[in-house]
Amino acid sequence: MMADLLRGFVAAEWVRTVDLTTLERVQSSQVSDDLRDREDDIIWRVRWQGGWLYIYLLWSFSRRSTATWRSGS
Repeated sequence: MMADLLRGFVAAEWVRTVDLTTLERVQSSQVSDDLRDREDDIIWRVRWQGGWLYIYLLWSFSRRSTATWRSGS
């Protein structure tokens, strides 16, 4: 899924140069201000230029439709 997201939605040169076969999820969890565990943000890493490149994916969930949202706005 993450490789498809990168290929389909990130139009940066580095996406074409990373080794997507090495893409792996990094275990992470956060604690909210009211001390609840959160698993909604995800960190991935992939081999790039002899090292690791870390990719932070922030999920944002909404209870209602955001039909007025526009890319670049």
